[in-house]
Amino acid sequence: MILSIFVIILPLFAAMGAGFGLSKLFVIDEDTLTRVLTDFFMPALIFFSLYVSDIVFTETLRLLGATTVAVFLLIFMAILYCRISGTSVRAFAPSICFMNSGFLGIPLMALWGGTQAVNIEVIIDQMQTFYIFTIGIIIVSGGFSGAGLKEMIKTPLLWAILAGFFF
Repeated sequence: MILSIFVIILPLFAAMGAGFGLSKLFVIDEDTLTRVLTDFFMPALIFFSLYVSDIVFTETLRLLGATTVAVFLLIFMAILYCRISGTSVRAFAPSICFMNSGFLGIPLMALWGGTQAVNIEVIIDQMQTFYIFTIGIIIVSGGFSGAGLKEMIKTPLLWAILAGFFF
């Protein structure tokens, strides 16, 4: 059993080692790397995963429903806590309501469960990302605004999510 876990995780450590090695050989600007990942590679992965997903529509709706309930329940609890404790909702609520860790699990899910597991992970994570780039921006900016709407519209991840679900 331990050997099978090691075999599943080994490619991840190899990729991390390669990244570490490249960082020692070349100067890599983190801002540029982050931009390329979030504005190109992640939207491409999201669209492709959602487009080729063989998950039936009813299963997708259940995943969307569960994610939506979890996010809104956390938003409600965070706002309630902030009102009781006097903490700023804008500062506190996003860190409680929105996880930003789904992309970390995608390679492991691909190695462990194959395409089906990745598709489920991508649907859950992208619904969460959709809420981060919509409701999260509204919370952080203190309400709905033109500037917040502009930020939402400029986000490639949001467009990839919408395109992947509707095509």
